[in-house]
Amino acid sequence: MKLYGAVFVFICVMSCASAVECQMLLPEAKQKEILGGRRYPQDSRTRIARIAVRNGYAAIEKKDYETAMREFNRAWRFRSDNPSPYWGAAITFGLMAEAEKVPSKAKNHIEASVILFKKAEKYLPDDIVVRENWQFDYAATLYVAGNILSASDKTAAEKRFAAAEKIWLSLLANRDLQRERDKKVYCRACMHLTKLYRDWGKKELQEQYFQKLLAEIRKDPSLAKALQLY
Repeated sequence: MKLYGAVFVFICVMSCASAVECQMLLPEAKQKEILGGRRYPQDSRTRIARIAVRNGYAAIEKKDYETAMREFNRAWRFRSDNPSPYWGAAITFGLMAEAEKVPSKAKNHIEASVILFKKAEKYLPDDIVVRENWQFDYAATLYVAGNILSASDKTAAEKRFAAAEKIWLSLLANRDLQRERDKKVYCRACMHLTKLYRDWGKKELQEQYFQKLLAEIRKDPSLAKALQLY
């Protein structure tokens, strides 16, 4: 019982100390120092990390980004070789960027999100659904980055928009629109491209992809409800 009590206190101290700080972005030497104390069995580490990730997303739903970051930090401390902590922290920073009213802080948040998505990519499994979802989320962060940068740095904004465009266009390719999953991926990409081109000021392309989306929804009205989830 004393051991479990000590572990609990240590986790609480680490959580309080980190606050909104993302430990996954600390200098490498500091990260190694934090991770060096983990001596739990693999099954325990995986289970604790999974619970922390679940708690992190629950906190995101409540817009409690401080708690979300603490939970993703905790998941990372137990399983730093898993994409989920990086991915969850990246989403958290992206949402913080969208909510932030101070441009410099919003820019810092979205840059952190981009970095964390790239860190998550290193640990993605060979699962096409997981990889597609990662692409959708990463492209969404690049799109938000373009919007944030558009007021201060048009060139940088263009690069972010172009990077998001490249990912979403790639998700349209080689789709069998008779297959349910392919239809949903195709429509999600069209939906995101419509918003991207709207904010990028490319009206013809906005209309083009909006019409592609409408065409598929007319053929299968259930897609409209499915797309509300994204």
